[in-house]
Amino acid sequence: MTLIEQKTRKELIIRLDGKDAESVELGLKKLIGPYEGRVAQVFKTITADNGSEFSTLAEYGKKDGVSVYFSHPY
Repeated sequence: MTLIEQKTRKELIIRLDGKDAESVELGLKKLIGPYEGRVAQVFKTITADNGSEFSTLAEYGKKDGVSVYFSHPY
């Protein structure tokens, strides 16, 4: 999983254990963990593809106040 900050191009990268929603959620918690308490200030949006592994991403974003968008293939 890769999170990229668009202005500075800073990348946060972590290897996931699998291609399922639980692995994505654990990976996201590891990446965002150091920013606890100010997640919405650091991460404004998260964009993901429509894979089933990102099915719980919207719920996680709502909890932290981050807008989550899903890309379309066209």
